[in-house]
Amino acid sequence: MVLSTDDCVRDARGNPCYLRTPHAVPSIRFSTIGCGTDHNIAISIEGQAYSWGFSGSYQTGLGPDADDEIMTPTRIENTTTRGIRMTFTAASRQFSLLAGIPTEPA
Repeated sequence: MVLSTDDCVRDARGNPCYLRTPHAVPSIRFSTIGCGTDHNIAISIEGQAYSWGFSGSYQTGLGPDADDEIMTPTRIENTTTRGIRMTFTAASRQFSLLAGIPTEPA
């Protein structure tokens, strides 16, 4: 997905903050989105979690190997989300919340 730089609103330091208009994400349909100050978490209709935005404190759930800026929705796959159908998400400045139900017997 390529976004126009004219569509991106930047802060006083020139860092991207948000897009002026919504953009569809090809091949992913979201059922809910938690919007934070610097990052977002979304749940697909299949119950998979995706995140994007600033990840300097790992608030995107993508771990220490992720870039500080996640430019496109990226699936969160780790031991916490494996075997869980995500149903709810929320985001703030430096934290995120995911909730779900197990899809496999404990």
